[in-house]
Amino acid sequence: MNTLTAKLAEIISQGEVSYLVFDASAKKLACFVVETPQTNPELVIGAEVDLVFKETQVSLGLDIDSARVSISNVFSGKVVSVDKGKILSMVDVESDGLQISSLISTRSFERMDIKVGLEINALVKATDVSILWKAEVEYERT
Repeated sequence: MNTLTAKLAEIISQGEVSYLVFDASAKKLACFVVETPQTNPELVIGAEVDLVFKETQVSLGLDIDSARVSISNVFSGKVVSVDKGKILSMVDVESDGLQISSLISTRSFERMDIKVGLEINALVKATDVSILWKAEVEYERT
């Protein structure tokens, strides 16, 4: 499981849905929730959370222009480790001080010729990111 500590930086709500933007290290990450600041008192700017997503929810791409894909969370970085299996392969990518792990098919791994040091993009849809709230901390509403 990928886990990134982040702070809530922006909330855009419409109806019962909110689009949330978080600061994690030097990176912005986004996710959707079916709640608003009116229905969830933890939805406040500055709230510290853990953002989680499965390794199977991380796609990898080469030469991706993040402005030209519909995926909100694009991590440009380098492959720092690989574990090639017969069917599945694990790829760890470092991006702006964050480590993202991706589990892909070994066929894709071989087709993309993935090796340690390769410049690569890890992509995670905003709908695949879950939030673990750190409820013990009190935040002031703005």
